[in-house]
Amino acid sequence: MKRILILGAYGYIGAKLSQFLSTKGFSVIAFGKTPPPVGHFWYNNIEDFIVGDIRDESILNQICSRNYDVVINLISLDYKNSEISPIEATLTNVIPSWNILDRLVINSLKLFIYFSTVHVYGKLNNSKTNQLLDPKPNSKYALTHLLSEKVVDYYHNVSNVKCINLRVSNGYGSPFFENNNCWSLVVNDICKSAFEKKKIIINSDGSPKCDFIHISDICKAIDIIINKNNSINRNLFNLSSNGLITISELAILVQKTYLEKYGEEIPIIYKTKKIGKKKSSKEDNNDSIIDNKKLKKLGFEPTMNLKDGVREIFQYLETS
Repeated sequence: MKRILILGAYGYIGAKLSQFLSTKGFSVIAFGKTPPPVGHFWYNNIEDFIVGDIRDESILNQICSRNYDVVINLISLDYKNSEISPIEATLTNVIPSWNILDRLVINSLKLFIYFSTVHVYGKLNNSKTNQLLDPKPNSKYALTHLLSEKVVDYYHNVSNVKCINLRVSNGYGSPFFENNNCWSLVVNDICKSAFEKKKIIINSDGSPKCDFIHISDICKAIDIIINKNNSINRNLFNLSSNGLITISELAILVQKTYLEKYGEEIPIIYKTKKIGKKKSSKEDNNDSIIDNKKLKKLGFEPTMNLKDGVREIFQYLETS
């Protein structure tokens, strides 16, 4: 049984990942700034809990006084707050990886996984986005994640710990806890608007392209990386669905899924002028991807398609 420390375990991805890995037989130690509701069944499968601010020296000492086989760092300030305060973004998005790695590389740690973001690539276009592409971050949020990647790269090169940077595309899916901050995520936001307001509001012209990956597939990818650790010979992976879709196309998919599920057609409202339907060749569509080929070679294959993922969110909203 591997002992896994999950930093940010009470957050949107962390909460589901903690449960998922515990059901796979791993011993999970959960760390987060704010604990989930007391008495929640989530606690049942978790070995131990640490609550506090990772920037606090006493909390850092408490975390690093133990031995772990694997550490997964999900701690990150969100996009909006990263743009508001670059200092806070650096303290939250960069320093924790540095402090944890600097203290734990001398222990029994075998694997460190850092949750970065595909935003480090900058603006996506019709070219294939793979790990060979030079990052061109165009936001403070993306820049701080790239800086943290450099820290992870450094310890990968100077220690015996395998340190992996995972560039994750846009996650979506229902949360584990009601207070998880996930409803600003594009797919979640559009689904919630459709369900609660009976209309879909798009804050752009609908043209931006995005890759969306369900949170369940994110969890499966982590399980594969942990189990295939000994056969991994690289430390950078894209975690994506391997396909791009425009926001306009996503809105239409949500609209159709809502109609099928509830028998009601709801409008799509664009805050700016709606784009015309773009004609694209099959070749162009194949090139417009965030390439996850390296992860696929380890056995990863996304299993939740976007339509089923939208239905899953609607089902959650029905019972919440």
